[in-house]
Amino acid sequence: MIKPVYYADTSVVGGVFDREFHEITRVFWRQAKEQRFGVLISALVGRELVNAPERVRRFYEQDVKQSARTMDISEEMLDLAKAYVDSGAVSVGYQDDAIHVAAATISRVWAVVSWNFKHLVNIRRENIFNSVNVLHGYPSIRIISPLEVIEDETADSMD
Repeated sequence: MIKPVYYADTSVVGGVFDREFHEITRVFWRQAKEQRFGVLISALVGRELVNAPERVRRFYEQDVKQSARTMDISEEMLDLAKAYVDSGAVSVGYQDDAIHVAAATISRVWAVVSWNFKHLVNIRRENIFNSVNVLHGYPSIRIISPLEVIEDETADSMD
């Protein structure tokens, strides 16, 4: 069986310390470390964490970088992100969200994983992102929460 690879945005790093999301996020990163699935992040995650609390930056440096592969942002990704903004998938003020989706799309991962329900994990926006992808010759991309990725540790199979 092919191991899935997911693109994790910055919210999945900070989610480790978020009261609402910490339990699921910790399971996500533990299972990634156990190599139950692959995780890809972009250099944008590190840049977005520059002003994050120390404990978030420390978690990123000590845990995330050990569990995920990091990629640079290319011109192709920036061009696709601009197309997303131009289409109204996100506004120009949230261009970084568009860059995350572009990085995932161009990398052909299984899905973007995010806790950002306002700008990313949203079926209407996912449809806009995918319309742009089709117009530009890219595959569709799913945008999901970590809850949809982690394996149920109490079940023996996918009943």
